[in-house]
Amino acid sequence: MNAEDVIAEYGEVPLIYSHYHNNVCIFKSGILEDNHEIYLQVSGDADVIDVASVRLLKKMRPDDFAYIKSSNDNQVVWKQGTPKK
Repeated sequence: MNAEDVIAEYGEVPLIYSHYHNNVCIFKSGILEDNHEIYLQVSGDADVIDVASVRLLKKMRPDDFAYIKSSNDNQVVWKQGTPKK
């Protein structure tokens, strides 16, 4: 999968706040019809990041990290950006 294909297929999927860990907010989709899950990591202070807002892959910032994994075998099928540590 390339970035254009991913944005075309998954760009509008709502990503909902899941949790905050080590200065990173995690947003995720839940399991989709194709058994994939989308995750988005947004760095920053939880008091500054609007966790009530729904996020979209098509609007991810350059410093965000996103990946899609298969819920069948837990393998990452696409990723973009650098994971936050």
